[in-house]
Amino acid sequence: LIAAPILTTLFQSEAFSAADVQASAAALMVYAVGLPAYVISKTLTPGFFARKDTKTPVRIAVVSLVINTVLNIVLIQYFAHVGLAIATAIAAWVNAIILYIVLKKRGHITLEKQTIARLIKCIVSTAVMGTAVYYTSAALSHFFQQESMLRIAALGGLIICGVVSYIVAIAVMRTFSLSDIKGFIRSKA
Repeated sequence: LIAAPILTTLFQSEAFSAADVQASAAALMVYAVGLPAYVISKTLTPGFFARKDTKTPVRIAVVSLVINTVLNIVLIQYFAHVGLAIATAIAAWVNAIILYIVLKKRGHITLEKQTIARLIKCIVSTAVMGTAVYYTSAALSHFFQQESMLRIAALGGLIICGVVSYIVAIAVMRTFSLSDIKGFIRSKA
């Protein structure tokens, strides 16, 4: 949702025009759709490695690579550079889904009701955050046409808006208990 403000703040100059920002923003938005799939894959592959199965994740990665390559060739013709991003995002999701299906079929993974409920609450919280950031971005859009310090301040405001709205939504829906949060902080310390 804030691809254009991020790129404007970081890169827009005489050499990187507003048109370049818009073209790059489209690709960045699509890449962002694939990002959760990479995180999911990163959490699923240890399920194979722990069982000394290194071949299955590699085979699945090869399938994803082939899908990515074929989609790159097809989609670049219709969507230019954004087609490459679409292909990459689709391939990432295919990889994550196949990893999950194989682990599930083998009985190595089960999603508990509490995990599914938390996932739904996190998705709702993300929607709340997205809505807040979308409207805040529209309200601050004129700052992104100003000098770089104003752009940085506006981008900082967008990020703070996103973080605060997400935390508030998570807290209101009681997605995590205080003991869950304390345990998470202790595990990272």
